[in-house]
Amino acid sequence: MILKELTAIRARPDGSNIFRMDDPDLLNFPIAYLSEPGYWYPSDSEAAGLRTYLAKGGFLIVDDYGFPNCRQAIDDYRAEHGIEGTWQARERVVVALTGGAEGETLLRRGARIAARSAGGELLAVHVSAQDGLRQGSAAAA
Repeated sequence: MILKELTAIRARPDGSNIFRMDDPDLLNFPIAYLSEPGYWYPSDSEAAGLRTYLAKGGFLIVDDYGFPNCRQAIDDYRAEHGIEGTWQARERVVVALTGGAEGETLLRRGARIAARSAGGELLAVHVSAQDGLRQGSAAAA
C-alpha cells in the first residue's frame, strides 16, 4: 500500500473505525469525521465524550452541516450549552524543504497560496531522510 510507504498514517483499507462519541478509543485518532448526522442529538454521555475529544486537541469534520436539520441540531446544542464563539476557518500551507534547489520555488508558491486566503498562514519545515521520509521504493512505483 502506497500510503503506508509514504506516511505514518494508520489506514484501514479492510474496514473502518466507527466509534460513538463517548468511546474512549476515539481519543486515539486526531481527526473524527461525522458523516450525515441528520437528526442526531448527542446523549449527555456522547456530548461529554465529544467535548473531551475536542478539548484534548481532536478535530471534528461535520459533513452535511449545510442541511437544515443538521445545522439546527448543532445550533440547538450550542444554544443549550452557551457556546457562542466560532473558530474562523483559514488555510494553513505547509511547505516541506529538503535544502535542495527547489526550495525557493516551493516557498514562493506556498506564499502565493496562503496570501489568496483570508488569514492564510505559511509554515515551512525542513525534512531529511532521518525524519521518516523514504526514498522511492518498489511499492510506490
